[in-house]
Amino acid sequence: MKMFALAAAGIALTLVCMGLLLRLRTGAHGKVVETGTSRPGYDEQGHHAAPTSLAGFTGVIVNRDTVDVSTRVEGLVTEVRVRLGDRVARNQVLAQLDDQQVKNELEVARALLRASRADEEKAALEHQEALERNARNRKAAELRQDALSQEELASSRYQEQYAASRLEAARARVQEQLARVAQLEQRSRDQVIRAPFDGVVTARYVDPGASAPRGTPVVRLVSSAEMWVRFAVPEEQGPALATGQPVDVRIKDLERVLPGIIENFSPEVDSASRMIIAEARLTVGAGEHPPGLSGRVVRVHPVPTTRSSAHPTP
Repeated sequence: MKMFALAAAGIALTLVCMGLLLRLRTGAHGKVVETGTSRPGYDEQGHHAAPTSLAGFTGVIVNRDTVDVSTRVEGLVTEVRVRLGDRVARNQVLAQLDDQQVKNELEVARALLRASRADEEKAALEHQEALERNARNRKAAELRQDALSQEELASSRYQEQYAASRLEAARARVQEQLARVAQLEQRSRDQVIRAPFDGVVTARYVDPGASAPRGTPVVRLVSSAEMWVRFAVPEEQGPALATGQPVDVRIKDLERVLPGIIENFSPEVDSASRMIIAEARLTVGAGEHPPGLSGRVVRVHPVPTTRSSAHPTP
C-alpha cells in the first residue's frame, strides 16, 4: 500500500507540472503561443525588438582626424615648441626650420623686383614719348605732304614699336620677379610647421638639430574636438538600432560610462562576420575626455528609445 501511494503521488506531481507548462504556452486566454518562430531582430508582433545581448557590442574609440604633421621643405630643425600630450590650437606653431637662407634669397628677389618695376616705369615713359612723337609727325605730314620724308615717318613708326616691345619686356620681368618673390615667401612660410586643427600631440618624432628632408613627420596630432566609437552589430540586431539613438559607452578599465549618439551605419553587412559596422559620436565636451581614450576597446550599450525610425537591414 505504501509503495502504491508513493507511485500515485509521483504521477499527480507530473500532471501538475504538465499543466503549468501548457498554461505558459497557451497564455491567459487559452490560445497556443508560437515560440521560436519570430524573425531575427523582430518580436512576435513584427515590431523591432531590442538587442538581446546584455553585454552590449564591442567597439573601439577613434579620432576622426589623426595626422602626422610633416615638413613641406627640406631643412634643419631649429625648434620644436610642443611636447607629448600638449593641446594645441589651429595654426599654432609646432616647430621651426632654419630659414636664414630663404630670408636672404627673399631680400635679393625683392630688390630685383623693385629694379624691374623701375625699368617698367622707364619703358612706359619711353613708349608714351614715342607714341606722341609719331602722332605729331603723322599730323604734320597730313598738313604738308612735303614736310617729312617717308623715311622719317617710317623711323618714327619703328621707334614707337620698339618702345612698345621694350615696355612689354619690362612688364614680363616684373611678373617674373613677382612670381619669384611669391615662391620664396611660400618657402619662408613652409619653414614654420603649424597645427592644421585643434588637437592633442600624441607623438613627437624629431628634436632640434635634426636634418629633416621634405615630408619628414614632426609630430602626430589627433583632433580634440570630437571622439567617436566604432562598433560591430550582429546582422539580426541591426533593425533594432536607429540613427540618433543614444548609447552608453562603458570603459571597463576606467569604470566610466560616456554618453553617445548613433550617427552612421555601414550600408552593407560584412560577408564574413555577418556584422554591421556602426558609428556613435561621444557627446561629452572635449575637456571631459579622459586621457588616452583613442584606441581603447569598449562596450556599447544602446539606450532603449521609443523612436520608430529604426535602421533598416542592409
